[in-house]
Amino acid sequence: MRVRVAVTCCWALALVFGANGLALACRCDEVPPWPVDLKPDQAWVESAIRWRLGSPTAHCADAVAAVDALVLRWIAEAPDWRIRIERSDWSFLEVHPDGIYLVVQAVALRVLEARPVEPREVIRDVRRAGRGCWKMHSPEMRRAFRAAQRDHARGSVIQR
Repeated sequence: MRVRVAVTCCWALALVFGANGLALACRCDEVPPWPVDLKPDQAWVESAIRWRLGSPTAHCADAVAAVDALVLRWIAEAPDWRIRIERSDWSFLEVHPDGIYLVVQAVALRVLEARPVEPREVIRDVRRAGRGCWKMHSPEMRRAFRAAQRDHARGSVIQR
């Protein structure tokens, strides 16, 4: 009997019994309820960012893409403040460029909650958001995160 083992980015697994035997299925829990007419308000954006940063979401690709799109659009249209991120200031983005979406959202959440933006905390949040996904935990990525924490992401600023 051959057994095939697959590594997955899932954090919630459900056993499914069917005609072909036992299978594992990923679940995508706790996605914030979608805003009415897909027009998010600040409260929804805050809850969506908390979900995005606080839950391993690698197995929720469709939900993540939709949440990112709504949140990033809302941030871009925010009239009272702007976030300026220089990729060169966040060295781990050279290894994982898509991490820019998480950086922007982590910074935005701090602005919305009137908390100071500490680059080390932002890096920690991005790292946590990548839990369970092999891309974010490769040796190269771990080195990049450590280097970014050492650099403290010099130069990235919030403009009010």
